[in-house]
Order: sequence, then C-alpha cells, then structure tokens
Amino acid sequence: GRGVHAAAAMGQIRSATRALAGAGFSPAEILDQLDQFVILLPAARYATMVVVELDLHNGEVRMASAGHPPALLVGPGDEPNYLWGGRFVPLGVRDPADPPRVNTTFRISAGQRLVLYTDGLIERRKELIDVGLARLAARATTNEGSVESFIDALCAALPGEPGSRDDVCLLVAHYRP
Repeated sequence: GRGVHAAAAMGQIRSATRALAGAGFSPAEILDQLDQFVILLPAARYATMVVVELDLHNGEVRMASAGHPPALLVGPGDEPNYLWGGRFVPLGVRDPADPPRVNTTFRISAGQRLVLYTDGLIERRKELIDVGLARLAARATTNEGSVESFIDALCAALPGEPGSRDDVCLLVAHYRP
C-alpha cells in the first residue's frame, strides 16, 4: 500500500518482528505469527517481507520469505545464485489449512554478499519479471570493491522505472567472519 496507513502498518509489523525475533522465533515462525497479526491490521495484509538470521561466527543463514523477491547470493568468482527456498505467499493470505512456513538454511562464505531488494528494483511494466531478475544477476557479477561501491553500481545500473511510484530499497550484507 501507500500513504500514512501503509507506513503505520509497516511500522507495527517491524515492531512485532523485533519482538518475535527477540523471543527466539525462527524466520519462518516469525512470518507464521505475523500472518495472525495482520488479520487485526488490514492495512498490512498482502505485505511482503523476508526475515534473515545470520550467525556471524559460522556464516549459517536461516531465511524465510512472505512473497518477497528472492535474495541473491554473489561471491568472488561465483555465478550469482538466486535463493528460492523458504518462500511462501505474502502476509495474511495463507490458508489456515496450509502447512507452516519453512526456513531455508545455507552457509555464506567469506567474501560473499547477500543481496536483498524490493520489487521496485527489478520490476518494469510490460516486462516479464524474469527479465528484471536476469538484469540484476548480470549487474551483480561485478562484485569487487567496497560494499558501498557495489551498491552504488547496482543502483546506477538498475534505476527504478521512470514515472513509477514504487519504492526501491536495496540491502547488501557482505560476510567477513
């Protein structure tokens, strides 16, 4: 959504997520709990999000997604790899008869970068989403330099669609044990 009601709803989801993560819930369990929460918060229904938990000591990642675009894992000399595991429907639309959401678990290696982004970075009207995903993967192969220069290069190469009201948000985690 857009506007003050959507912003307020996202603030409430953010606070609820922090509380659930602090209570020890896994990423998938957090999203399951948020499914119940958004029933009481209609402006948050259909929200998409990804929850990522990174163990800084060993690089183990647990991740779950509620309708969010897939994360991208890139590393020096590696082909970019979209992470399709742990994905499910947006918040508040899951059928109660559906099985619980699941985490995907993987290890991130030294020097690898985990790229999270909103759909505004890759979506274009009159274009298949696969084209935007391929464009991001192609740009992410230039993985040298600082995280800041990597982000700047991605944003310069993948500007939001002209005239679009969709926001663009990009978060990159560069793992250094």
